[in-house]
Amino acid sequence: MGAGDCHLQCAPDILLPPYIGKVSVIPVPFPAEEGVHIKTLTPVNMIEDLEMYLISFKEGSRLKSNPHFPGTEEFLTLLSGEITVTAGENVSVMHKDDFLTYHSDIEHTIENTGKEKAYVHMVVRYRKKMLKH
Repeated sequence: MGAGDCHLQCAPDILLPPYIGKVSVIPVPFPAEEGVHIKTLTPVNMIEDLEMYLISFKEGSRLKSNPHFPGTEEFLTLLSGEITVTAGENVSVMHKDDFLTYHSDIEHTIENTGKEKAYVHMVVRYRKKMLKH
């Protein structure tokens, strides 16, 4: 697809006005396994809707998660290091600057399989609202 092949049109009335502001983020203690530190970046009013985290993994550490609500997805950007993500039977090795998305309504694990500390930016998008139809 060439540069001129993508056309995006938006009606002016659906664009959001520019907004820059400080959002209050309340630190929530998050249980994590040994060697894993999770910093919550999500405003309280967005929990279980759209959540953001900065996670550090010491060498050899891992974060194992039970299935989330049906339809939930996780989006990872690896900021440094090397990790292996397992979601169900799917396995993917990530290196610095890689991006990965996967269903997290199944058992899933993120493990530092590199030789240095790994830093991950994670976004969790819940689809609970779809269930209310």
